Amino acid sequence: MPPLNPDELRIVIARTDLHDACSHPLFSTLNPEEQARALAFRFEEHRRRYAASHIFLRGLIAQLVGSAAKDLTFKANSHGKPALADPSQPDLRFNLSHSGDFAICVLGYRRETGADIERMRSIEDPTGIMASHFSPPEIARILELGSAERDAAFFACWTRKEAYIKARGLGLSIPLNSFEVDVDPFAPAGEFRPVFEREHAGAWICANLDVPHGYAGAVAIEGLTPVTLTMFEWALPAKL
Repeated sequence: MPPLNPDELRIVIARTDLHDACSHPLFSTLNPEEQARALAFRFEEHRRRYAASHIFLRGLIAQLVGSAAKDLTFKANSHGKPALADPSQPDLRFNLSHSGDFAICVLGYRRETGADIERMRSIEDPTGIMASHFSPPEIARILELGSAERDAAFFACWTRKEAYIKARGLGLSIPLNSFEVDVDPFAPAGEFRPVFEREHAGAWICANLDVPHGYAGAVAIEGLTPVTLTMFEWALPAKL
């Protein structure tokens, strides 16, 4: 993978449906806590998806900072957002999200960033969920669409909101209905649009991502300075 440029925001996608993730040699790159958490999941598919996504995260960051994956150490803020713990490492900001058979990681320098991927599915009560988590203008724009477009708009809105609160690093202490995002499910992938905030003074932008069919994905980044968005695919090597 090429070096990450200062004005680049990189999205990398990987499959997590790897049957040998917990027995793969790279499982040893996870620290003891990560290994224990992976093995503690009740269902095998959850074990391998957790293991694969965190092997992916460590391997990806290790390539970019020039370190061995097993030697990376992380710290987390009070809401759980991770960062590199070693102050001698580059000021790399990153965020991991996984759903279904895929994980995505967003990486960039100096500016906070967040990503979200969701497997699209039928929602039993989308109106009730929107009433609790979406702003009135967002709900109105979604309900204006035909029934075929509403699910896509729902997940476009949801992933952009999740990407934004993950970028802020404050978790659900930020109510999802306290800010607004663009809900257009057909917006070109990678086209950044502003996040409209009512409380926070900063400026943030978000964009939808070109993810596999049946999924929705979004990225958010701090500031309005233009960035170059690049996308890569990552695969767990069959053997070392």
